[in-house]
Amino acid sequence: MSVSGDPLAGENADCKNLGTPQQSNRVVAEITARRVFRFGIHRMIRTALKNPYLVIVHVLIVAVIGTVSLARIPADLLPTFTTSAAQIVCFYPGMPPEVMEQDIMSRLQRWTGQSSGIEHQEAKAMQGVCVVKDFFHPNISQSEALSQVSMYAMSDMFYLPPGTIPPMVMPFDPTASVPLCLVSVSNPDMTDSELYDVAY
Repeated sequence: MSVSGDPLAGENADCKNLGTPQQSNRVVAEITARRVFRFGIHRMIRTALKNPYLVIVHVLIVAVIGTVSLARIPADLLPTFTTSAAQIVCFYPGMPPEVMEQDIMSRLQRWTGQSSGIEHQEAKAMQGVCVVKDFFHPNISQSEALSQVSMYAMSDMFYLPPGTIPPMVMPFDPTASVPLCLVSVSNPDMTDSELYDVAY
């Protein structure tokens, strides 16, 4: 059995058999990349075989540096949230989520979105309640963010449907404990005070 002396003879033959210049250029580029990769791998293997002690020293250095770095990495399951953010919660007992979104949540988003330095907003509408979260750029302090959001939320009360409970504006921290759910109760045969006693 005869073995060709050039291991890349097949690749050279493929390159010669191509018809169009575009195909030829593409295949030549692929073959060149493969040759460079093989040359680098072979050279690295030869260097490692010629200098076994150097390889062992490098492995030990990497292991020591990795162990020291791992020990010094600070571990914090709940990192501190430094970006200013405000949360607006508005209630209207018994209102469907679709109406909450159109008549209350969208208005609160438009009004509080005028705050200076706001970065983005998140909002969610549910049965009888909507939550709007305003996130600010790092150069805006928490007190400034809350004052702006509170001012715009209270100004929007005039345009909200009659009977809407005034919105609650609170600082928002995603790393703090948040409620698992929001519960709203409604009953046409009960007064607001009776519903309050049932809910709380």
